[in-house]
Amino acid sequence: MGGAGAGDCEFDLYLLVPGPGHQEATDIMSILEMAKKLARRFEGLRLARYLCPAGYMTIGYGHRFAADQEQIDETKAEALLDGDMFASHEQAVSYCQQQANAEAGLMYLKSKTT
Repeated sequence: MGGAGAGDCEFDLYLLVPGPGHQEATDIMSILEMAKKLARRFEGLRLARYLCPAGYMTIGYGHRFAADQEQIDETKAEALLDGDMFASHEQAVSYCQQQANAEAGLMYLKSKTT
Protein backbone atom coordinates (compact mmCIF):
# COMPACT_ATOMS: atom_id res chain seq x y z
CA MET A 1 0.00 0.00 0.00
CA GLY A 2 1.37 3.36 -0.96
CA GLY A 3 0.49 6.24 1.28
CA ALA A 4 0.14 9.82 0.23
CA GLY A 5 2.00 12.72 1.66
CA ALA A 6 1.77 16.38 0.79
CA GLY A 7 2.31 16.74 -2.93
CA ASP A 8 2.23 13.00 -3.66
CA CYS A 9 0.30 11.92 -6.73
CA GLU A 10 -0.12 8.33 -5.62
CA PHE A 11 -2.83 7.26 -3.22
CA ASP A 12 -4.86 4.23 -2.39
CA LEU A 13 -8.42 4.91 -3.49
CA TYR A 14 -9.58 1.55 -2.20
CA LEU A 15 -8.86 2.74 1.34
CA LEU A 16 -11.53 5.39 0.86
CA VAL A 17 -14.19 2.93 -0.28
CA PRO A 18 -13.97 0.03 2.18
CA GLY A 19 -16.29 -2.88 1.93
CA PRO A 20 -16.48 -6.59 1.35
CA GLY A 21 -14.54 -7.70 -1.68
CA HIS A 22 -13.05 -4.29 -2.44
CA GLN A 23 -10.11 -4.29 -4.82
CA GLU A 24 -7.24 -1.96 -5.47
CA ALA A 25 -7.72 0.12 -8.59
CA THR A 26 -5.20 -0.93 -11.22
CA ASP A 27 -6.14 1.10 -14.27
CA ILE A 28 -7.49 4.54 -14.99
CA MET A 29 -11.03 3.35 -15.72
CA SER A 30 -11.35 1.55 -12.41
CA ILE A 31 -9.88 4.58 -10.62
CA LEU A 32 -12.43 6.86 -12.29
CA GLU A 33 -15.25 4.45 -11.42
CA MET A 34 -14.13 4.43 -7.78
CA ALA A 35 -13.94 8.23 -7.79
CA LYS A 36 -17.48 8.38 -9.17
CA LYS A 37 -18.66 6.04 -6.40
CA LEU A 38 -17.11 8.41 -3.86
CA ALA A 39 -18.79 11.42 -5.47
CA ARG A 40 -22.14 9.66 -5.50
CA ARG A 41 -21.74 8.66 -1.87
CA PHE A 42 -20.55 11.98 -0.46
CA GLU A 43 -22.23 14.48 -2.80
CA GLY A 44 -25.55 12.72 -3.17
CA LEU A 45 -27.83 13.19 -6.15
CA ARG A 46 -29.93 16.32 -6.45
CA LEU A 47 -31.94 16.67 -9.63
CA ALA A 48 -32.97 20.27 -8.92
CA ARG A 49 -30.46 23.09 -8.61
CA TYR A 50 -29.32 24.20 -5.17
CA LEU A 51 -26.79 26.49 -3.55
CA CYS A 52 -23.92 24.40 -2.17
CA PRO A 53 -22.19 25.30 1.14
CA ALA A 54 -19.37 26.97 -0.81
CA GLY A 55 -21.90 29.33 -2.41
CA TYR A 56 -22.05 27.85 -5.94
CA MET A 57 -25.16 26.92 -7.89
CA THR A 58 -24.96 23.16 -8.14
CA ILE A 59 -26.92 20.25 -9.58
CA GLY A 60 -26.56 16.49 -9.91
CA TYR A 61 -23.58 15.11 -8.01
CA GLY A 62 -22.04 18.46 -7.03
CA HIS A 63 -21.73 19.85 -10.57
CA ARG A 64 -21.37 23.64 -10.83
CA PHE A 65 -23.53 24.89 -13.65
CA ALA A 66 -24.96 27.78 -15.60
CA ALA A 67 -28.01 29.35 -13.97
CA ASP A 68 -30.32 28.31 -16.83
CA GLN A 69 -30.45 24.68 -15.68
CA GLU A 70 -33.39 24.27 -13.31
CA GLN A 71 -33.73 20.51 -13.23
CA ILE A 72 -32.11 17.44 -14.78
CA ASP A 73 -32.73 13.70 -14.82
CA GLU A 74 -30.44 10.96 -13.51
CA THR A 75 -29.02 10.25 -16.99
CA LYS A 76 -27.95 13.89 -17.34
CA ALA A 77 -26.51 13.85 -13.80
CA GLU A 78 -24.39 10.81 -14.70
CA ALA A 79 -23.20 12.52 -17.90
CA LEU A 80 -22.21 15.62 -15.92
CA LEU A 81 -20.39 13.44 -13.38
CA ASP A 82 -18.50 11.68 -16.19
CA GLY A 83 -17.44 15.05 -17.62
CA ASP A 84 -16.37 16.38 -14.22
CA MET A 85 -14.35 13.24 -13.50
CA PHE A 86 -12.63 13.39 -16.88
CA ALA A 87 -11.73 17.07 -16.37
CA SER A 88 -10.40 16.35 -12.87
CA HIS A 89 -8.37 13.43 -14.20
CA GLU A 90 -6.83 15.61 -16.91
CA GLN A 91 -5.80 18.22 -14.32
CA ALA A 92 -4.31 15.57 -12.03
CA VAL A 93 -2.34 13.94 -14.85
CA SER A 94 -1.00 17.32 -15.93
CA TYR A 95 0.00 18.19 -12.36
CA CYS A 96 1.66 14.83 -11.74
CA GLN A 97 3.54 15.00 -15.06
CA GLN A 98 4.81 18.48 -14.22
CA GLN A 99 5.89 17.26 -10.78
CA ALA A 100 7.64 14.24 -12.31
CA ASN A 101 9.43 16.48 -14.82
CA ALA A 102 10.62 18.81 -12.05
CA GLU A 103 11.85 15.89 -9.92
CA ALA A 104 13.67 14.36 -12.88
CA GLY A 105 15.34 17.70 -13.57
CA LEU A 106 16.43 18.04 -9.95
CA MET A 107 17.77 14.49 -9.89
CA TYR A 108 19.71 15.15 -13.09
CA LEU A 109 21.20 18.35 -11.69
CA LYS A 110 22.07 16.60 -8.42
CA SER A 111 23.82 13.79 -10.31
CA LYS A 112 25.98 16.36 -12.12
CA THR A 113 27.14 18.01 -8.89
CA THR A 114 28.37 14.89 -7.07
